[in-house]
Amino acid sequence: MTLKVDLLTHQVLQTPRLRLRPFQLSDAPALFTLGQDPAVAQFSLHYPNEAAAVQNLADYWMGTPLGKWAVTLADGSFIGAIELHEDEVNRKAELGYVFDHRYWGHGYATEAARALLDLCFNTMQLSSVFAMYDSRNSRSGALCQRLGMHIDGQLRADRIIQEVPVTTVVASILRSEYDAAN
Repeated sequence: MTLKVDLLTHQVLQTPRLRLRPFQLSDAPALFTLGQDPAVAQFSLHYPNEAAAVQNLADYWMGTPLGKWAVTLADGSFIGAIELHEDEVNRKAELGYVFDHRYWGHGYATEAARALLDLCFNTMQLSSVFAMYDSRNSRSGALCQRLGMHIDGQLRADRIIQEVPVTTVVASILRSEYDAAN
């Protein structure tokens, strides 16, 4: 099976407290609220208005849905998004995530990311998973550590955000490291 078929057959994932599911148009207001939060927008998505959030939902989250999940609590409340960008040739994937700050510190990002690591290593048979994050974002660094990732390096002044050069940290976990820890 190809990685895309693996993603297609795993569009809904369940953890003890979360449901990872495809995005729906009804997620637009929550996505807009998420993109308006200064704590989130500092390191991730930002929408100037609700129309921009709907457009991004159509173009990105729903337009190319494989590997992208809305993260909800058991009651259906939208709390964030998580995604994989697969590289079929090199048998690896990039992990990305964004969560409503009201749900930070409860282990939800870790729980959702662990579900994706399980998918990556036990179903998709990948050799590695990596994440890239803004060096100023200590929460993302801590999440990568909890996932067993190791820092591979930094891309200094990798991009400019609000006229400030930003360094990107690259962290990864290999299949052998994941297997040893689980």
